[in-house]
Amino acid sequence: MKKIHLALIILFIASSLLFIFNIYHVKPIYINKLPYIISSPGYYVINTTTATTLNETAIIINSDNVILDGKGCILKGRGNYCGIKIDDGINIKIKNLVVNNWKYGVFVNGYQITLENISSYGNKYGIYALNHKGSIISDNQKMITSRFMGFVNSVNVKEGDFVKKGQLLYSIDS
Repeated sequence: MKKIHLALIILFIASSLLFIFNIYHVKPIYINKLPYIISSPGYYVINTTTATTLNETAIIINSDNVILDGKGCILKGRGNYCGIKIDDGINIKIKNLVVNNWKYGVFVNGYQITLENISSYGNKYGIYALNHKGSIISDNQKMITSRFMGFVNSVNVKEGDFVKKGQLLYSIDS
Protein backbone atom coordinates (compact mmCIF):
# COMPACT_ATOMS: atom_id res chain seq x y z
CA MET A 1 0.00 0.00 0.00
CA LYS A 2 2.86 2.37 0.84
CA LYS A 3 4.45 1.65 -2.54
CA ILE A 4 1.22 2.63 -4.32
CA HIS A 5 0.99 5.88 -2.35
CA LEU A 6 4.63 6.66 -3.07
CA ALA A 7 4.13 5.91 -6.78
CA LEU A 8 1.05 8.16 -6.88
CA ILE A 9 2.93 10.99 -5.15
CA ILE A 10 5.85 10.68 -7.56
CA LEU A 11 3.46 10.61 -10.52
CA PHE A 12 1.65 13.71 -9.20
CA ILE A 13 4.92 15.63 -8.69
CA ALA A 14 6.21 14.65 -12.13
CA SER A 15 2.98 15.70 -13.88
CA SER A 16 2.91 18.98 -11.92
CA LEU A 17 6.48 19.76 -12.93
CA LEU A 18 5.71 18.94 -16.55
CA PHE A 19 2.64 21.24 -16.44
CA ILE A 20 4.64 24.09 -14.90
CA PHE A 21 7.47 23.60 -17.40
CA ASN A 22 5.04 23.79 -20.33
CA ILE A 23 3.34 26.95 -19.03
CA TYR A 24 6.52 28.90 -18.37
CA HIS A 25 8.52 27.77 -21.39
CA VAL A 26 6.06 28.59 -24.13
CA LYS A 27 7.61 29.70 -27.38
CA PRO A 28 6.61 33.34 -27.98
CA ILE A 29 4.57 34.39 -30.98
CA TYR A 30 6.08 37.56 -32.41
CA ILE A 31 3.87 40.35 -33.72
CA ASN A 32 5.88 41.85 -36.56
CA LYS A 33 3.19 43.95 -38.23
CA LEU A 34 0.28 46.03 -36.98
CA PRO A 35 -2.71 45.92 -36.90
CA TYR A 36 -2.92 42.40 -35.48
CA ILE A 37 -5.73 40.15 -34.21
CA ILE A 38 -4.94 37.61 -31.47
CA SER A 39 -7.43 34.77 -31.89
CA SER A 40 -5.77 31.92 -29.99
CA PRO A 41 -4.18 31.47 -26.54
CA GLY A 42 -0.46 32.05 -26.20
CA TYR A 43 2.43 34.32 -25.29
CA TYR A 44 2.67 37.22 -27.76
CA VAL A 45 5.52 39.71 -28.06
CA ILE A 46 5.29 42.96 -30.01
CA ASN A 47 8.37 42.90 -32.20
CA THR A 48 7.79 46.11 -34.10
CA THR A 49 7.51 49.83 -33.65
CA THR A 50 4.85 51.66 -35.54
CA ALA A 51 6.66 53.52 -38.31
CA THR A 52 3.43 55.33 -39.13
CA THR A 53 0.59 56.35 -36.90
CA LEU A 54 -2.31 53.89 -37.09
CA ASN A 55 -5.84 54.92 -38.01
CA GLU A 56 -7.40 51.66 -36.78
CA THR A 57 -7.17 49.51 -33.65
CA ALA A 58 -3.58 48.27 -33.28
CA ILE A 59 -4.20 44.94 -31.50
CA ILE A 60 -7.50 43.14 -30.91
CA ILE A 61 -7.53 40.22 -28.46
CA ASN A 62 -10.38 37.78 -29.22
CA SER A 63 -9.09 34.86 -27.15
CA ASP A 64 -8.75 33.72 -23.55
CA ASN A 65 -5.44 32.85 -21.87
CA VAL A 66 -3.23 35.42 -23.58
CA ILE A 67 -0.07 37.19 -22.45
CA LEU A 68 0.90 40.24 -24.51
CA ASP A 69 4.34 41.75 -23.82
CA GLY A 70 4.90 45.12 -25.48
CA LYS A 71 8.63 45.17 -24.62
CA GLY A 72 8.35 48.97 -24.28
CA CYS A 73 6.74 49.48 -27.70
CA ILE A 74 4.87 52.74 -28.32
CA LEU A 75 1.53 52.27 -30.08
CA LYS A 76 0.47 55.58 -31.63
CA GLY A 77 -3.00 56.33 -32.90
CA ARG A 78 -4.80 59.24 -34.53
CA GLY A 79 -7.34 59.96 -31.81
CA ASN A 80 -9.77 57.22 -32.82
CA TYR A 81 -10.14 53.49 -32.13
CA CYS A 82 -8.14 51.55 -29.51
CA GLY A 83 -4.48 50.86 -28.95
CA ILE A 84 -5.38 47.47 -27.44
CA LYS A 85 -8.91 46.07 -27.42
CA ILE A 86 -9.80 43.07 -25.28
CA ASP A 87 -13.08 41.76 -26.61
CA ASP A 88 -14.75 39.53 -24.01
CA GLY A 89 -11.61 37.71 -22.85
CA ILE A 90 -10.70 35.78 -19.71
CA ASN A 91 -7.24 35.45 -18.12
CA ILE A 92 -5.36 38.03 -20.21
CA LYS A 93 -2.18 39.86 -19.19
CA ILE A 94 -0.83 42.92 -21.01
CA LYS A 95 2.48 44.39 -19.90
CA ASN A 96 5.32 46.79 -20.81
CA LEU A 97 3.53 49.01 -23.30
CA VAL A 98 2.97 52.69 -24.13
CA VAL A 99 -0.31 53.78 -25.76
CA ASN A 100 -0.55 57.29 -27.17
CA ASN A 101 -3.25 59.34 -28.93
CA TRP A 102 -6.13 56.84 -29.08
CA LYS A 103 -9.77 57.19 -28.15
CA TYR A 104 -9.17 54.22 -25.80
CA GLY A 105 -5.54 53.45 -24.93
CA VAL A 106 -6.58 50.03 -23.59
CA PHE A 107 -10.23 48.94 -23.84
CA VAL A 108 -11.01 46.10 -21.42
CA ASN A 109 -14.11 43.94 -21.77
CA GLY A 110 -13.31 40.76 -19.90
CA TYR A 111 -12.54 39.02 -16.64
CA GLN A 112 -9.30 38.26 -14.82
CA ILE A 113 -7.41 40.86 -16.83
CA THR A 114 -3.99 42.04 -15.64
CA LEU A 115 -2.53 45.30 -16.93
CA GLU A 116 1.02 45.89 -15.76
CA ASN A 117 3.46 48.69 -16.57
CA ILE A 118 1.23 50.43 -19.12
CA SER A 119 1.95 54.11 -19.84
CA SER A 120 -0.98 56.01 -21.29
CA TYR A 121 -0.90 59.59 -22.52
CA GLY A 122 -2.71 61.74 -25.05
CA ASN A 123 -5.70 59.35 -25.12
CA LYS A 124 -9.30 60.36 -24.52
CA TYR A 125 -9.60 57.36 -22.16
CA GLY A 126 -6.31 55.84 -21.01
CA ILE A 127 -7.57 52.52 -19.63
CA TYR A 128 -11.30 51.92 -20.07
CA ALA A 129 -12.70 48.91 -18.24
CA LEU A 130 -16.21 47.88 -19.26
CA ASN A 131 -16.31 44.48 -17.51
CA HIS A 132 -13.37 43.78 -15.28
CA LYS A 133 -14.33 41.40 -12.50
CA GLY A 134 -11.24 39.86 -10.93
CA SER A 135 -8.90 42.18 -12.86
CA ILE A 136 -5.65 43.72 -11.66
CA ILE A 137 -4.38 47.05 -12.93
CA SER A 138 -0.95 47.78 -11.44
CA ASP A 139 2.08 50.00 -11.95
CA ASN A 140 0.46 51.93 -14.78
CA GLN A 141 0.94 55.61 -15.53
CA LYS A 142 -1.28 58.32 -16.93
CA MET A 143 0.57 61.39 -18.10
CA ILE A 144 -1.25 64.70 -17.72
CA THR A 145 -0.03 67.53 -19.92
CA SER A 146 -0.95 71.15 -20.50
CA ARG A 147 -1.46 73.07 -23.71
CA PHE A 148 0.53 75.95 -22.22
CA MET A 149 4.11 76.25 -20.98
CA GLY A 150 4.76 77.62 -17.50
CA PHE A 151 5.66 76.85 -13.91
CA VAL A 152 3.36 74.79 -11.71
CA ASN A 153 1.88 77.00 -8.97
CA SER A 154 -0.15 74.37 -7.17
CA VAL A 155 -1.11 70.71 -7.37
CA ASN A 156 -4.63 70.14 -6.06
CA VAL A 157 -4.64 66.34 -5.91
CA LYS A 158 -2.33 63.68 -4.58
CA GLU A 159 -1.53 60.19 -5.79
CA GLY A 160 -4.42 57.79 -5.25
CA ASP A 161 -7.11 60.50 -5.16
CA PHE A 162 -10.28 59.98 -7.18
CA VAL A 163 -10.92 62.83 -9.61
CA LYS A 164 -13.97 63.97 -11.52
CA LYS A 165 -14.38 65.42 -14.99
CA GLY A 166 -13.72 69.16 -14.90
CA GLN A 167 -11.92 69.08 -11.53
CA LEU A 168 -8.91 71.43 -11.28
CA LEU A 169 -5.85 69.21 -10.93
CA TYR A 170 -3.10 71.84 -11.03
CA SER A 171 -2.54 75.47 -11.93
CA ILE A 172 0.34 76.96 -13.87
CA ASP A 173 1.83 80.42 -14.20
CA SER A 174 2.11 80.97 -17.94
